[in-house]
Amino acid sequence: MSITPKLNCRDLIRQKFQDLNKREKLVAAFILQYPNETIHMTIAEVAKASGVSDTTVFRLTRSLGYKGFYEFKIALASSVVEPLRNVHNDIESEDSRSTVMSKLSHGYTLSLKESIERNSDLAFSTVVNKLAKAKTVYFFGSGGSHALALDAYHKFVRNGIQGQVTADPHWMSMYVALAEAGDLLFLISLSGRNKDLMHVASEAKAKGLDVAVISSSAASPLALVADVLLLAAGREYEYRSEAMEARISTLLLIDTLYIMLAKLNKAKEAESLANIKAIREHIAEHREFEED
Repeated sequence: MSITPKLNCRDLIRQKFQDLNKREKLVAAFILQYPNETIHMTIAEVAKASGVSDTTVFRLTRSLGYKGFYEFKIALASSVVEPLRNVHNDIESEDSRSTVMSKLSHGYTLSLKESIERNSDLAFSTVVNKLAKAKTVYFFGSGGSHALALDAYHKFVRNGIQGQVTADPHWMSMYVALAEAGDLLFLISLSGRNKDLMHVASEAKAKGLDVAVISSSAASPLALVADVLLLAAGREYEYRSEAMEARISTLLLIDTLYIMLAKLNKAKEAESLANIKAIREHIAEHREFEED
């Protein structure tokens, strides 16, 4: 007997997206992109639009915990209706500074918890193993995501990783052209739709390189071409975009990967700590020199 899920229908699809097979992902991606249209379509129409069979659509609804396509559409329709305003999250124009900070903090906390729930141990361990085995790791991000890519580069270099970081699409293509077997592309795009990153991801896949992605959307084009995907949760409210919360979630994912990589090998952990100590001592000496 199937059990009707308690989660918002679209949130449930996002949460389970990585566990779906290739053809089910096609249906899920279509539904997430066109939810309003889907609720008015038949199972045959959804199947045709997704390029799959009716059976695949039905199997997806069962995988999500619904009794069938009809029950699924009812749940989808409920999730499409604009949800009630959340007084704990929505920022009003008359809110004080302390209220704004409290609401931001509450939103960040919810997104961090959702990020923990949406990512599996397998996904994390896969990324960590790829980072550990990679000859060179290329950290790419555009716009606001470049700062996140730079943060990842800064952390992992201290863990002994050989890496490069850039936001320039020309340098991205150049690095991929020079990349060798065993190298890893580490791409950060909260929207998952950045054209420059999509381009280099395609180039990397053509060369047989592994591609790890951090994104907010499991159904985004970049997420669909990733060898391994980590999801950074974030929601959009009045006065703030999804990227604000997803940025904090991304830092949690990066920090978790950093700690897991340091713990992977005790000998490497000791060496990493020694490297950090040496870096700190060098910086301290440099600062003392500047003060003189």
